[in-house]
Amino acid sequence: MQNSDIKISIDDIQFKAKVVCIVKTNRGFLFEKSDYDYIFVVGGKVSINETLEEAVKREMQEELGMDVRSTTLC
Repeated sequence: MQNSDIKISIDDIQFKAKVVCIVKTNRGFLFEKSDYDYIFVVGGKVSINETLEEAVKREMQEELGMDVRSTTLC
């Protein structure tokens, strides 16, 4: 069973917990490019019962097909 995304609604405002991954390589920083030529950092929603580290690793796998062994959160 897949976890649900973390989201909180207060009146007409909705908050969704998200993570972004700033990836530094030996050639520079890694970004994604959309089908509409938008450039953005890798990231996505955090699921209930998921740590930030788990969310980062999952998003890297989903978006880039990369298996992340370790993360450093700042």
